[in-house]
Amino acid sequence: MRSLALVVALTGLLPTVAAGTTAERLSPAELATRSRAIVEGTVVSRQSQWAPDGKRIYTRVRIRVDAVWKGAPGEEVELVLPGGTVGELAQLVQGMPQFSEAERVLVFLEPTSAAAYRVVGLAQGKFRVVEVAGQEKLAVPDLQGLLLVDPESRAPVEPIFAGPLPLEKLRELVFAPESR
Repeated sequence: MRSLALVVALTGLLPTVAAGTTAERLSPAELATRSRAIVEGTVVSRQSQWAPDGKRIYTRVRIRVDAVWKGAPGEEVELVLPGGTVGELAQLVQGMPQFSEAERVLVFLEPTSAAAYRVVGLAQGKFRVVEVAGQEKLAVPDLQGLLLVDPESRAPVEPIFAGPLPLEKLRELVFAPESR
């Protein structure tokens, strides 16, 4: 019994590995610089399907563009993201942004083809936009499953935004003079 207690105690000293994807932490200005389009919009559809090779699932997300911060993306944008659920099978890609129908979002985008985009910086490039009655719009990050590292030292770092911030404040940070 004592040896079992010792094993349990020593197990607690072993290093643990966090599940997730590692990415360089990007500032709002860096997200903007790497983006060909930045849009505020509403998710109108989300559909997952098998890739033609039958080995991977990917999800197509269509967003109706309500406001353009950068670029000329058109009235709708389509995102193609790895992962999703088809029937009872799911493939989860840690750190990939998640979208729900009717969700209001701000996304930083780069083209993957003539007709589709991906989110810059994985989940760092997607903010949920919420509006509380009588108050300003808030940008809410969701970095679940994403471990951020310093671009130079590669050491783990905290996200720039751990919680909601006013959407207009984010806009100021995106278009700060140092980002040009």
